Amino acid sequence: MKKALILGAMLLAGGVLLALSASTASAQGLHLGWNTCRGLSANTNINRAFTCDNDLDEDPSTLAPLTQRMIGSYIAPVSINDFVGNEVVLDYLIAGGRGSWWNLAPGGCRDGAASFNFRNTTATPCVNWPGAAGVGGNMTIENVGADRARIKLIGAYSSGTPQALVAGTEYISFRLVISNAGTLACNAGCLSAGCIVLNSIKLGQFPDNPVPIIIGSPGPKGNHLTWQGGVGTNCPGAVPTQKSSWGQLKSLYR
Repeated sequence: MKKALILGAMLLAGGVLLALSASTASAQGLHLGWNTCRGLSANTNINRAFTCDNDLDEDPSTLAPLTQRMIGSYIAPVSINDFVGNEVVLDYLIAGGRGSWWNLAPGGCRDGAASFNFRNTTATPCVNWPGAAGVGGNMTIENVGADRARIKLIGAYSSGTPQALVAGTEYISFRLVISNAGTLACNAGCLSAGCIVLNSIKLGQFPDNPVPIIIGSPGPKGNHLTWQGGVGTNCPGAVPTQKSSWGQLKSLYR
């Protein structure tokens, strides 16, 4: 059995990305974008607005998607020969309370409205997961306060062999879709301002190289997005006159 198959089973069964020691490397390199890879794109729009008055996921006249699609990416800090998967931590905070619309956790009003994949299917200037093997994984959503929640994504190759990452190259990590389904029944909090932060991505290597690399700082284009303008969340860019350091922002989501 190929070693990636063995590791894939460990990831999916255990719900963790490798039972390995702490990271020895960290670099600025996380990007989060609406609908496209933000790091290498000319699109600098970080805000997403929704009228919150329908359940539609596509425009009936144009068939254009109306869902919220977030693309997470990272700039590889070093070259890696045996990359096998990644673990993502993403947080969101909604001003005035999470409400029912953002209650995406199991048993929540919009349980099931969030979905994910790891190979991006939309046009993007960033590099997809290398290799032709499939990528599988899981997602957990936990409400960690009245106004915030944490999403964790774990992905790993389901077949084939580990792949190489090239230092300085920007790679797609995940595509997270927030559907509009259930909006009319679970409307509270939908119109409230929000901030979404990609906190960290852990790059797993085959146990022959047992130390994962954790990227925990933003890339040049930023690792945060706003929802409905983001005012009141301390999100960078939400209020032009407000300056928040990355450390101050990150402490809000811990």
